[in-house]
Amino acid sequence: MNLPLCPKSFEPVHQMSKTSHQIERGFWLSLVLILIMIHSIFTIWFVYNAQQASDATSTPWLIGALVLVAIAKFIAAIAIWNWKKWGLYMFAVSVVVSVILGLILTGWWLIVFNEVLPLAILGWLIRDKWPNFGINT
Repeated sequence: MNLPLCPKSFEPVHQMSKTSHQIERGFWLSLVLILIMIHSIFTIWFVYNAQQASDATSTPWLIGALVLVAIAKFIAAIAIWNWKKWGLYMFAVSVVVSVILGLILTGWWLIVFNEVLPLAILGWLIRDKWPNFGINT
């Protein structure tokens, strides 16, 4: 009798343990991803309130771009949480765009540190977990 085999482990499907393909995310990676999600929500709220309080009619595209970047970071954090490699790329591109927009808006170089630090921390936390990305795609 031929039983269906799991394509990853070549075990019969009915004998696979539920924990055989679960990946350990760890406390620190989970915390950083949650903080990225919270930061994205806070950024949208802050940009909306800052736009309401000031005369942002001269740069409405900038306000819209900041909101889109914050949404992209939120989606990227969810994708990284689910071990999607495209989430890492999306987050990196969002950081670059956010740095450019921040420099246009403020002209303050500290914005580069503010945006690149979470990317560096995330990169450090996933350095040993890179093979896990793309397994569930």
